[in-house]
Amino acid sequence: MIKILLAALLIPLALAFEGVRRKVVAYMHNRRGPPLVQPFYDIFKLLTKEGLIYNNMVFSLVPYLAFICSVVLILIVPFSIIGFDFDFLVIGYLFILQDTFYIFGAVASRSPFGM
Repeated sequence: MIKILLAALLIPLALAFEGVRRKVVAYMHNRRGPPLVQPFYDIFKLLTKEGLIYNNMVFSLVPYLAFICSVVLILIVPFSIIGFDFDFLVIGYLFILQDTFYIFGAVASRSPFGM
């Protein structure tokens, strides 16, 4: 219960710190900068965007496969939830596998920007 409350507090706090960071960077560049609540606006805009639908199965599966690689990495890294008694090459392979999935997604999009 405490972890859920802590996560619910830390996510808006992280967005607030990002807003402060943007203001400080703008001040250092002698600019006005975005408002402090700009990260909240960005998240809202991201969550309300309309999804794109593609007919290519590989392009549709790539985000899920990359997310699975990230979750496995979080679970097997030392000092995490699951103890890790394997070689560190497994971690490297998972990083490479995640990047490979992103490359497959870029190629499957058939866009000149993805190649």
